[in-house]
Amino acid sequence: MFGHLKANRGFRRFRLGGLFKTPIEMELICLAHNLMKKAALSAWEELPFRTEC
Repeated sequence: MFGHLKANRGFRRFRLGGLFKTPIEMELICLAHNLMKKAALSAWEELPFRTEC
């Protein structure tokens, strides 16, 4: 997942500093990543040519 964040999402370094803020920032990044995956999956499921396997 870190490679994907670095290569495709442009995440290179933490913007916030400190032992308290860094995990929060990572959680927000993971949340955004999961929401984007969910949105892509929802868009894929709405396509008219999609067939059930």
